[in-house]
Parts: sequence; structure tokens; C-alpha cells
Amino acid sequence: MASPQTENGFTRIANEILEAVQMYKFTLNELKIVLCIWRYTYGFQRKSHQLSLTFIMNHTGLGRTRINDSIKRLIESNVIKKMEQGRANSTNSYMFNKHYNSWKIEKYASFGSVQNDTSVQIDTSVRNDTDTSVQFATNTSVQNDTSTSVQDDTQERKVKESIKENIKDNRPSTVVIDNSFGEIVNFYEMNVGPITPHIGETLGEFVDEYSSALTLYALKRAVESKPRNLVSYTQGILRKWKSSNLKTIEQVDSHENNRVPYSNTQGQSQQSVFSASPETLERQRRDAEKYKDVVIDDSDLPF
Repeated sequence: MASPQTENGFTRIANEILEAVQMYKFTLNELKIVLCIWRYTYGFQRKSHQLSLTFIMNHTGLGRTRINDSIKRLIESNVIKKMEQGRANSTNSYMFNKHYNSWKIEKYASFGSVQNDTSVQIDTSVRNDTDTSVQFATNTSVQNDTSTSVQDDTQERKVKESIKENIKDNRPSTVVIDNSFGEIVNFYEMNVGPITPHIGETLGEFVDEYSSALTLYALKRAVESKPRNLVSYTQGILRKWKSSNLKTIEQVDSHENNRVPYSNTQGQSQQSVFSASPETLERQRRDAEKYKDVVIDDSDLPF
């Protein structure tokens, strides 16, 4: 049974913002996007944060098209701002605009019209997309899976986000050493060097796909091998383990301990080819004894 407690974490939002949001005609999808942005900006005491489409999908249950459409409308309405354009190794960064008087969005009639820009024409057909098919068209299984995954990894995500924020602000990330992801980051910084946001994000993806324990184990193996590209080498190890269906450190160790070294099998193969059995040796001895007095006439040989 769920039992949310503020002791386990909470998001600080001004009451004035909560009251203002209720005055405007947001769609359900837009509200879900706003809540997601609040959670990962205000929830970590920061003004903006990088949020990928996949990340938002996993936390709202919305499809990519609806997320794109809602974000576009929120930006056009000046409710959120895109602070940084995503590139090959990073995602878009968004910020919630708390100055609600500058929002270009329609208010409910009881609260008056838009204050600052009455010339803006709102597409009511889009604004009133609260039709049941729009609100509840999201696949139920996706919503259920999302709910479970969010509940299960909430604590680890908190640590990941804290570490990434520390990295951006050049603060030591060793303040979180009681979590598996924190151990990975600490190990990297102690044995390799300062961790960049991109590397931190990549290691986080490894944890999501392969587990924290296997990621740290593979990283230790990679450090011992001293490859040119440590992260790629670590990923190669993890993929190899996954292809062998190895999901725990114990399974990895057992698999490698039971594997016969190539040199040993090669030696056994050579022994089976070149070593004669006792029966063969005895037959050869009898033949040699039988023909030891036979004289071969080689006078007619051409050499």
C-alpha cells in the first residue's frame, strides 16, 4: 500500500503558481508535461533541466507525437522555455516560466481574459482536446508499466540527478556514496578521472539496461584492461554478458570459471593425435620382433 511521506522527498512550488495554473485552460497533456518539468527542476532546486522525449514518455505515459505537440504549444504560449537545444550527445533543456502574467494562453471566463496579449488567437479546437479519446487514448499497459518503473527507480533517479547536477556545477559527486550509481561514479573518478555529464548519462543508461552491479563490475574489468575507449569497452563487456544471458555477478563468475581455457583443450587435442595407446605399442613391438631377422634385397633399386 502506497504511503507517500514528505520525509522521502517533496517539491517546493509557490502557492501562487499552483493557483495561477488552475485559472488557465491547459489540456491534460500540457498539464502532465508541466508537472514533469516541475518534478525535475523545482524538485531538485534548479531552474532548468535536460529532458529527452523518452524520459518524458516514461514519466507521463504519453506518446512522442503528443509530447512534441504539447511542448510546442507550451513554448508558443510562453509557459515553458527551451533553454538549450539538444545535440548529438545531449537533449533539450527546458525551464518553467513562473511569470504567469506573460503566458499567452486563454483563461477561464470567471478569471477574465488574457491580460498581456489579447491579439493572440487561441485554437479552441486544440485547447478543448479533453475529449475522452484524447485523454485516455494512451495505452493502458504503457501507463501501468510506467507507473511501476517510476515507483521502483525513484530513489536511484534522485541520486543520478543529484550527481549530474554536481557534475555540472563542478562540485564533488562523492557526497552520494551510499547508492549503487554513486559507487559507479566514485569508482570512475577515483580510477579514471573527472566524469563529464555525457559520460555520467551513458553510465546511467548502462545501469538502466544491465543493472548497477554488472555495470560497476564491467567498469572494473575495463579499467584493468586499460583500453583506449573505456566507456565503449565497458559497453562491449556488458553486451557480451547479456548475449550469454548472464544477469548477476555470480553468473558471470560461474560462467568464466567453468569455461575450459583454449590452451588446455589444444594440449588435449595434440595428445589424442600423437600419443599411441598401449595396444598399439604392443602390436608394434611384436611386428618389430617378427621381422628383425628379415634381410631386404635392395640390389635392384635404382639408387
